[in-house]
Amino acid sequence: MTSGSQPNRTRRVNVAALIVLVAAAAISALAGWSALGLWQGLPYSQIKALSGEEVVAAFRAASLSAPEQVREAWLLTDVGKQFTAALRDEAALERLSGEVASYAAGQTRTQLARLQQAATRMLERERAATPIELWWPALEPYLTGLSQANFAHFEHELIVAWTDVYRSLGVAPGTAYRSARLHVGHHHGPFLQYFITRLRRVAEAEEQRDNLAAAQTCRTIVRRLLRQWVLDRGPPGVRLLAADLLADMLEAEPAPTAASSASRLARDLHAWRGLYHESACQRPVEFLRLTSEPSLCPREYERLFTWLALSTWTCAAAIGVGVLALLTSWAWLIRGRGDAHPLRAFIMATMVTVVIVATGMLWLLFAPDTIREDFRRDWSLTSLAEWWRHPLVSAALAIVLVFVAALIRRAPSGAKPARLVRLSAGASATWLMLAALGLVCTLAANAAQTAYERATHAAALDPIQAVAGPGADRLLDGLRSWDPRVN
Repeated sequence: MTSGSQPNRTRRVNVAALIVLVAAAAISALAGWSALGLWQGLPYSQIKALSGEEVVAAFRAASLSAPEQVREAWLLTDVGKQFTAALRDEAALERLSGEVASYAAGQTRTQLARLQQAATRMLERERAATPIELWWPALEPYLTGLSQANFAHFEHELIVAWTDVYRSLGVAPGTAYRSARLHVGHHHGPFLQYFITRLRRVAEAEEQRDNLAAAQTCRTIVRRLLRQWVLDRGPPGVRLLAADLLADMLEAEPAPTAASSASRLARDLHAWRGLYHESACQRPVEFLRLTSEPSLCPREYERLFTWLALSTWTCAAAIGVGVLALLTSWAWLIRGRGDAHPLRAFIMATMVTVVIVATGMLWLLFAPDTIREDFRRDWSLTSLAEWWRHPLVSAALAIVLVFVAALIRRAPSGAKPARLVRLSAGASATWLMLAALGLVCTLAANAAQTAYERATHAAALDPIQAVAGPGADRLLDGLRSWDPRVN
């Protein structure tokens, strides 16, 4: 009876081996498909998948139908880029001097182009070593009549328009916003610093020459420009820089008192900037290879990071164990003579899976920065030769080596076939469990990625408030009611 039952048991074991291997392969295929979608949905992968010709064509088409303020913003940003180059290069200044007037000709919604022209004239005279006392006649045509002018840069509108362009190319909303930010750049900062510091010096020089009207014009423009750039929606860098320059100017006014309006405004501006920087320092820095800015939605970001790390770890481990299971599958399928009972195999697989998953979770808990740095590496197909350097891949290979070490460990010759069968059965069952966990983790990571993209896009309407909180905006109430005109 016992001898007759052995073949039936062997057949049951072999059928079980076939079921486990087929199920593991099928679930691995689903997990791989989900992981591929996750990888393709990461911000860097989305942008890298776009062709240069496709992007250029989309931006060209959008520029032709863009609203007037968006087209003006594009020109103003281009002048800012050229002005930044002119600060370092004499040839760039010569090109800008000849073209800046044509850029300003079509500006109707903002007078910022006139200030850019004035800054260009300032730089020309500074390079020619002209005394600052002689600058005003060259600046007067650009600065007269601007005491009530609008100096909007329209960068927020430009970023929104370019975000829509990237979304039309199939890019997710949060990544589209980040990409638009990079496309627009940070070209107004150098202009603002240069123009404000030089115009304040011109005001002082004209005041010493008793040209009080010119000095008042310069100071009013400085105040009005900085006030508007702090309050207007736009990139955090421009707003924070304007707040810093305005606070310095208010603190430098003659004989400020603790109760004066200027002193209170300066304190509020410093508090506003400090609140943003303090909140930004407490937030994680984006690891998704587009910007190095603090995350606008840390909760969604951390959820995405956690699931992305777990899915990467479990899928890498499943691949390593799966390769070993396939290489030794013949032992369980053909030579399985009752040496590997399915229940025993799954008990061993459960223990191994728990150890692997626990290792990944402990790594995530105690060394998250290592994993973030790993995600910042280049995982493109062009760098396959460097993949082995990545800690996650190295760890997956280590798992395989542990199994291989168990396989080739010295044992009596008669015990080797039985051990090989047990190893094959354990590896196959472990592969099935890790593949199932990998599928769950990649599906959760895909859902977290969608939530992250939507939250980032929603927070982009006011990045400073998203980081500093709604309470920070109340610190600007005094600035909103402040009259920038010099009495």
